[in-house]
Amino acid sequence: MADHNLSVLIADDEPRIIQLINQLIDWNELSLYAIGEANDGLVAKEMLETLKPDILITDIRMPGISGLELAKYAKQMSLGTQVIIISGYKQFDYAYHALKYCAVDFLIKPINKRDLNNVLLHICEQKSHVTVSREYIDTLRQKLDVAEQTKRQQFLRDSYYGAVKENASEKQTYFMQGTHMAIAVKADLSYSFSESDTKILEKIENLLHIIYEPKCTEIETIRINDTVLCVISTMQKDIAALYRLSQKGFGQIKTRLEAYKHLALAMAVSRAYEPGHDIAYSMHEAVETVLCKCVIGNKEVIFAEKIRIGKPYKLLERAQEKQIQQYVEALDGPGLCKSVRELAAAFEPQYGAMPWQLRSLMHELLDIVKKKSETLDPPILYGQWKPLEHAFGECTSFQGMQNAMCEHLESLFGEYEESKRSRESAPIRAAKQYIQQNMQKAITLDDIADAVNLSKNYLCLLFKKEMDTTIVSYITDVRMETAKSLLKDTMLNISEIADRVGYQDPKYFSKQFTRTVGIKPKEFRRIHS
Repeated sequence: MADHNLSVLIADDEPRIIQLINQLIDWNELSLYAIGEANDGLVAKEMLETLKPDILITDIRMPGISGLELAKYAKQMSLGTQVIIISGYKQFDYAYHALKYCAVDFLIKPINKRDLNNVLLHICEQKSHVTVSREYIDTLRQKLDVAEQTKRQQFLRDSYYGAVKENASEKQTYFMQGTHMAIAVKADLSYSFSESDTKILEKIENLLHIIYEPKCTEIETIRINDTVLCVISTMQKDIAALYRLSQKGFGQIKTRLEAYKHLALAMAVSRAYEPGHDIAYSMHEAVETVLCKCVIGNKEVIFAEKIRIGKPYKLLERAQEKQIQQYVEALDGPGLCKSVRELAAAFEPQYGAMPWQLRSLMHELLDIVKKKSETLDPPILYGQWKPLEHAFGECTSFQGMQNAMCEHLESLFGEYEESKRSRESAPIRAAKQYIQQNMQKAITLDDIADAVNLSKNYLCLLFKKEMDTTIVSYITDVRMETAKSLLKDTMLNISEIADRVGYQDPKYFSKQFTRTVGIKPKEFRRIHS
C-alpha cells in the first residue's frame, strides 16, 4: 500500500450517485482523500486542469462534455490521472471503448462496493510503483471478454425480439463482419422448465461453441425458451463445409447428452446471408426451420435451404372455419376431431413438401378453436390451451400433431362439461335462494342473473335444463306456495298476503292464485281453516 495519500475527483450529474460513491469507497484503508466533486462535465474538466487529481471517477453521461471526453482529455494532457468510468447498460458500448483506449476500468450501475475498491486498490499499487500482477491483467482481459460477450448476446436478443432501435446496422456490422448463418437446437424440455433443463441448455451452448468455433470467425449463442440459437460468421467459401459440419455436430450433441433419458433434440440451420443482411432474419429462419421437426421429424439436421422455408399463409376458407366453430359451440369433441383429421388429409398431399405450411395449418385450426372457446359461457381461457401448444412442440410428425390436438380436445371438452355440471348446481341453488329471499319484491330476470353472475340467456337455459320449468313459472310457484301457507296459518287478509308475496294489486294476486291453484284464495282458506 502507498505511504502517501491519493486524491479522488468524483463527477456525476446525480448528487445521490456522488454521495453513494463517497459511502462505498474505503477511504482510510486505501489512503485516499476526496479532492472535489462535479455535477457537470465542463466543471469536472476545469477541476482536472487545476487540481490534477490522481483518480477521476466519472459517469459516462455528463452535461457539458461526457465522461469519455474527460478520460481522453486527461490522457492527452498527460495529467497522470487514472480514470474509472461509471456506466449504465444503455451506454455500454461507450464504456467498452473508454476502457479499451482511455480509462483504467469501468463499473456498471448499480455500483458494487467490492468492485469499486478493488479497482482503486490496483490504481494505488500502480501509483506506488508496485508491479501489476499478471493475474490482474488476465482478470481484466477476462472481464473485457465477458463484457463483450454480454453486449453481443444482448444485441442478439434485442434483434430477435425487434428491440434494436438505434444504429442497428452499425451495431450489426460491428458484431458480424462476414457471411452469417444461424443454427437452432431445440430440446423438448419439461412443461414447467426445471433446473435440470437449464443445465441441458448450457451444455448445448458449450457444445455448439466447441463444434463451430474452430471453423468460423465469430460465434455467439443465446437461449430462446427451450431453444439455443447460435449465430456464426464465416467466409463464403466455408459455407458448404459448415453445412457438413452441422450434420456431424448434431450427432456429437446427441451423443454427449445421452445421459438425459427421453430427451429429444432437433437441429436446424438457416440459409447463409451476406454482410449487411438482418441477423434477426436468419435467427427467426433457424427457429421456424427447427419447428418443422413437428411435421418431418428430428432424426436429421433440417436445412432451411433444403425445405425451402417460407412464410406460411392462411389455408382455411370461411365455411371451414364456421364448421369448426359450430363443433366448438356444441362441445362436440368427436365431431371436431373428425373435421380436423379430414382437413389435414385434404391439405397434406398439396403441401407435403412444405412442412412449415402444414404446421401452420394445425396452429390455424387451434386458433379458431381457441377464439370460439372464449365465447362459451363460461369461457375456456387461452391458458388452458398451453399444454396442447407444448405438445405440438414435442411432435415429430404431422399425424402426431393431429393426434395431440384430438386427444387434448376430447379431454378438455370432457373436463369442461363435467366442470360445468358441477358449477351449474351452485348457480341454480343461488338463484332459488335469491327468489325465496326477495319474493316480496318485483323480481326481474336481470336481478337474478346479476345475483348469480350469469348472463340472463344462459341462466334461463340452465334453469330450464335443471329445474324443468322456466324461471318465471318458478317465481310464481314459490309465491303461490308461500301464499297458501299464509292463508292456512295466519289471519292476514288477502291484501296483506298479496303484499307479502310480491303483488301490489290484490285483484291480480287473486286472479293469479286461482289460475295456479285452481280455486280462489278465500275458498282455499275456508277449506284449509
